[in-house]
Amino acid sequence: MRASDLKRAQALAAQLDATRAMAGRLAAGERLHFVVGDGERASEIVASDSYAKEIAGALRTALDMRAAHLADELRGLGVDG
Repeated sequence: MRASDLKRAQALAAQLDATRAMAGRLAAGERLHFVVGDGERASEIVASDSYAKEIAGALRTALDMRAAHLADELRGLGVDG
């Protein structure tokens, strides 16, 4: 593997780990926090439980798709994801 491929594989692996961790936290039922703004100007958006679960489900699907894509890219570089 070329050095540039190695760096890319390391970056992809880090992204895959982070993506899987977030998906796992959602699957475990961790509460979502919706925040608009930063610092002192930040405001939390409060959503109903059912709406938050719907959003969490959509996020979970998106994260699972992202993880599959990252794993495919790693396999393309010869690394098992």
